Amino acid sequence: MEIYQKISILILCLFIFYESTHAIDKKVIIATSEYIPYYGEKMKNRGFITEVVIEAFRRGGYKAQIDFYPWKRSLITTKNGNNDAIYTIWKNRERGKWFLFSTPLLANKLVFYKKKNRNIILSGYKDLGNHKIGIVRGYKYPDISNKIETFHKIEAVDDYKNLFNLSRDLIDIIIIDKIQAKYIIKEHSFSNKFIPASPVLETVNQYLAVSKKAENAFLKLNAFNKGLKTMRKDGTFKKIKKLHGF
Repeated sequence: MEIYQKISILILCLFIFYESTHAIDKKVIIATSEYIPYYGEKMKNRGFITEVVIEAFRRGGYKAQIDFYPWKRSLITTKNGNNDAIYTIWKNRERGKWFLFSTPLLANKLVFYKKKNRNIILSGYKDLGNHKIGIVRGYKYPDISNKIETFHKIEAVDDYKNLFNLSRDLIDIIIIDKIQAKYIIKEHSFSNKFIPASPVLETVNQYLAVSKKAENAFLKLNAFNKGLKTMRKDGTFKKIKKLHGF
């Protein structure tokens, strides 16, 4: 009887070891960049979207490793399969060649911003004319992605740098998410310098995208989508969103 108990205990230990090892193997490596106030390396829990991404993958059976890089590096390395996934990203036909897109996470409301003392009135992209426009390196702005070369554009590493350039009159206008603009302006004491130069131009969904070169890409995407779905259903998504002030 004792020998059978020992064998049973040994089998149980082996099973537990296999399961724990298997769980460790189910890791997803994700690249991202600073996109405050949605997510950032120094924010609480690295921000609203980061917290959602980690929990959604956890529910899908994966441990998420989040690495912060400049946006263009995150995009290229994920496209090449050095990382499994990237967030957040706008969807377009070109990116569809390289990525599998999740269900939408949150929407951006894009607007033009200008200096308060500049007499610039814009109703849409068609009014850009000869204005110097500040854009973020690596971003694919939805309505102008195919004709951006026709504008006098000046690239910056991020949206804060764009606002800084705007304050120094190096550019005339920028395209930026409405919530992000308000946050940066408040945090960096820009409140009396900038105002929107247009109504909301368009609303664009933010996604997590899995590289088509990632191992088990479809399984990882499905795991995330299922986890995200349960978070929306049980109220966790809404709770995390509220905790981060959205």
